[in-house]
Parts: sequence; structure tokens; C-alpha cells
Amino acid sequence: MKKLLLIALLMFPAAVFAEQDYSGIYLGTNATSNAYFSVHHNPLDRSIIIAVLDNESENWTALSGSITGGYSDLTSILQSGEMSISVDFSINKIKINSCESRSRIRCFRHFEADTIFNLFKML
Repeated sequence: MKKLLLIALLMFPAAVFAEQDYSGIYLGTNATSNAYFSVHHNPLDRSIIIAVLDNESENWTALSGSITGGYSDLTSILQSGEMSISVDFSINKIKINSCESRSRIRCFRHFEADTIFNLFKML
């Protein structure tokens, strides 16, 4: 019984902290532009929110989703436009899947579908 209790106690922290925390500020670069990605990740429920900040147009948007194994598909939180991205922290890349504007906002320059940003964690 003592061995079973010891095993359970040793496994509990591993289960709680199994998912890496990806929170931070990332610089995303590609051949034509740079952008900042503010990542807010809760490892306990695997939720993730990313604020995308385009330093050329000074526009921003926020996306949310859930993350498993360092990979996540996220969609827009704000109602002013639709944006969808995929992020893979195992290879440090973000791919823009779609960016469609509505009346008050246009999609960021250089954020067309299939655009890929290489990520560099700054903070």
C-alpha cells in the first residue's frame, strides 16, 4: 500500500505540469515582414490566447484555442474580422490559415493565407 501511495504522489506533479508553458512575447519573421505575438497559455486547462500585433500597420487582433503537444489551431475572438492561425511550438512556426476583413478592419499586410512566420521568443 505504501508503494502505491508513493507512486501516486510522485505521478501527481507530473500530471499537473506535463504541458509546457508557452506564454511569452514572440517576434515572428518572414521574408517580407515582422509581427509580434503575445502568447498567454494556461497549461492546466490547455487554453491559449494569442494577441497578434502587426508593427507595420499598427493593427492588432486576438485569437483563442486549445493546445496539445505544442500545436494549436486558433480563431478570432474579436468580431471585427475573421482570422485563423495554426501554431507549432515544436518547430517555432505560425501559419496564417485565413484572414478575412469586415467593415471596420482590414487584414494585416503580409498576412495572407499560407503565410508562415518563424518565431523567436523574446520574453
